[in-house]
Amino acid sequence: MSGGGVARLTGEDDGGGGAGVVTTTGRIDVSAGEAGARPGRVEITGGRVLQGGVVDARGGADADGGDVVIVSRQRTLAPAGSVIDVSGGPTSSAGSVRLWSDGDTILAAGALILARGGELAGGGGFVEISGREGVGFAGGVDTRAPATRGTSRSSPRA
Repeated sequence: MSGGGVARLTGEDDGGGGAGVVTTTGRIDVSAGEAGARPGRVEITGGRVLQGGVVDARGGADADGGDVVIVSRQRTLAPAGSVIDVSGGPTSSAGSVRLWSDGDTILAAGALILARGGELAGGGGFVEISGREGVGFAGGVDTRAPATRGTSRSSPRA
């Protein structure tokens, strides 16, 4: 998928107690490719989620960055090489990223979340990394912006 819109990936339980595993290793592109386009949205849910690829929900000219929500019941993992980008276009604001799990959420060393405002204007985005049982936070988060810096939050319990 490319050019805005919504991408939903869901891992269903298999009925036998399976966890509904979702693994992404390629590129998901819902970036705003045209001036003034609506921001894209990515939703990934399952029993366990491994986001090992690139999620591109950047804004375009006069289009804010999109939103990425990754939620699991047991473990959410963004390993080394994982990139999530919700940065704004040249004059627009960034979107938001939420990584959540009822168990553990891990942003590993070498993983990167970008929620930067546009180079000329726009505010930074919002990043939340939370797990009810625990959070491993060794990756990078960048919410810089020329206007207002964004917010990042990490919480071991919600």
